[in-house]
Amino acid sequence: GIEFKEMMTNETLVRVFVVGGKQVKQALNDQFFSSFNAVYVVIINLTPLSSSSQTLSIKEQTREWMHLLQTHPHGPSGSRCGECALIVVGTMADLVSGGTETLLSKDAEIRDEVKGWAVTQLMGLVHVVLVSNKTGQGLKNAWSAMSEAMKRIGSWKVPVIMKKVEGDIQLAIKEKRVAGMFCNVGDLKAFVEPATRFEMSRNEMWEDLWSVMHNVGAMIVNFQSRMACTNPLLLSKVICHFLQPSLLPLAMNEKESENESQQRGVIITEEKAIERMMEIKEMKNGVENVEQKVIDQQCRNALEFMEQSELCFRLNSKEEKVYNQQGILFPSLQSSQKITCFPFFSVIEQLRNIQVKERRACPCQQARVGCWMLKSSRRAVNVMTFGQLLVRMRRRLHP
Repeated sequence: GIEFKEMMTNETLVRVFVVGGKQVKQALNDQFFSSFNAVYVVIINLTPLSSSSQTLSIKEQTREWMHLLQTHPHGPSGSRCGECALIVVGTMADLVSGGTETLLSKDAEIRDEVKGWAVTQLMGLVHVVLVSNKTGQGLKNAWSAMSEAMKRIGSWKVPVIMKKVEGDIQLAIKEKRVAGMFCNVGDLKAFVEPATRFEMSRNEMWEDLWSVMHNVGAMIVNFQSRMACTNPLLLSKVICHFLQPSLLPLAMNEKESENESQQRGVIITEEKAIERMMEIKEMKNGVENVEQKVIDQQCRNALEFMEQSELCFRLNSKEEKVYNQQGILFPSLQSSQKITCFPFFSVIEQLRNIQVKERRACPCQQARVGCWMLKSSRRAVNVMTFGQLLVRMRRRLHP
């Protein structure tokens, strides 16, 4: 799924998020992109790839990642010019037949594709490097490119007072003084010294602080609900536990028994959702008070975070009659063949009672067309993004 590490480089704290390139692993990366002080390292396989019975060329691989970087709401497309950097690394150079001439051709192909995207113009630095882990070819150039990129984006300074407040909050989280790993951002102000807190409020800097902490990976913030997850790795594991059964073992790099797979329904009660979250040991590690009611509240906060992030929704009274059950619906738990239907059962049912002439102007017909459009573009988006689109469409149809 998501690998998360912190390291110090020349007295600079570097947070590293490693997201998988496979579709099932890309389902997790929506919450972890940044538009500030970020170096994006895109890995391209220089040898043919096989995915979904299709061969992905170098150009197609590059295009998929560039499309994601340009369209992601929290990605580099939302940054000011120069705040992010991009390094495209072509791997397995030793397996490319044709020698230096062929490698130069592939290098040019990647560069041409990268230059064609608008998001490239926002990058403070763009490098393309071809490497081989087996022979060591190009690795020195890759490390040099990353070092240069970190120095370049590091020139964008964060106000000293904001660094101090971030340090105070991080210390409180480390010492488990914060009431759990899912909390309201307003509650974090209590761990800042009164004088500093007054100065932050006087200069209206709190919103900028939350944005900076989100963008540098210190925590994940949902700005609509004002909730934050202070442990990014925990959030990735929570999301993993609500992926479609056949995807879960792949995303978590684990094996799942047939019985466990069958038990994972698409609509589950809040109690069952909490039980599922309790399977994550980190959910208990983040709180000093390990009483069951405290942990249950943390799980409810995590559910609220997922609802506000449009990863799931609670069934309303009409939907409960359609599905003949109560609970929370997670589109990501459904297979791709059926996922488009779930929020629209009642909508499509209404279509049967509408005359043909009236259908063109009918919102239900528009929803059906929109549903088909989403289904036709299924390969272009990952599981979580696809589910979020469906939740948004449902919210628009049933405000």
